[in-house]
Amino acid sequence: MTFSKNLLLATAAMAMGSAVSAQSSPASYDQVAQIQLTFPAADLSPVPVPTSWLDIQGVLNVTFGNTRVSNIGDMLTVAQVQTAPTFTISSQTSAASSAGTFGNNKKFTVAFLDAGVAGKNVSTEVFCHYLGNNFTWDSSSGQLRNSSAARVAYGAPLPATNDGPHRYMQLVFQQFDNFTAPASPAANAPIQRLQLQDYYKNANGGLGKIVAANYIQIEVGQATAPSSTSAVSQASVTALAASKSSAAGSMTASSSAAGSTGSGSAGHSAAASTVFGGVSIAGILAVGSAVVVGAAML
Repeated sequence: MTFSKNLLLATAAMAMGSAVSAQSSPASYDQVAQIQLTFPAADLSPVPVPTSWLDIQGVLNVTFGNTRVSNIGDMLTVAQVQTAPTFTISSQTSAASSAGTFGNNKKFTVAFLDAGVAGKNVSTEVFCHYLGNNFTWDSSSGQLRNSSAARVAYGAPLPATNDGPHRYMQLVFQQFDNFTAPASPAANAPIQRLQLQDYYKNANGGLGKIVAANYIQIEVGQATAPSSTSAVSQASVTALAASKSSAAGSMTASSSAAGSTGSGSAGHSAAASTVFGGVSIAGILAVGSAVVVGAAML
């Protein structure tokens, strides 16, 4: 069985839904599980984004001028992404709301990264089109706003002609009180190659989980490119959603809940980062392996 682009995007659309005003309704655990599982299904994790970094708790909406990303994995054109994007957390899980994950006093690092073409990315290196620290969340609008100069100023994507669909990720990292931006890239640097794991490590424990994420695709010309994408099975979504809900209940009862101490990623990198409620990401993906097969390029 082969999944078409439309089928995969239709499945992913469950995660994003239509544009809504900030906090119009809480995000369900199925929504955030769908988003999280789309990353390994789209060959974006474990390379270049380690699976252990993903703990999606909010729905990220991305807008380029008048162009809104409607669904995770949307195909856009180069012309549509010339304007620097805005980032909005349109809804969040009840656990995130209770824990103040996106509270006004919390800060975030936001990255816009080209992971290349599915099936070709064998390196942890990405091409950085934007990197900003010290974002805060506006609870009235849901928008993420940065309070310091960008580390990498926005540069619009322009993938090579006939290279295939490039996948551009938008990632929202928790940023703790002890965060210090690595020396490189320097403030307002141009778009450049970036070893994402090195940047994370050089933040010296100041970065935590990716709590919201999205990605778009852009292709110039047309090419038959290798693909290792797949569809996300509902069984996988249900399993991860249940694990997230169970883990949230446990964290609510514990004073050491992730993100509540601001003590850095060292305090939030326990086995629970890759195992939710006793169910590993690998195990969750395996649940749907019988029906998840190689898909057509998104």
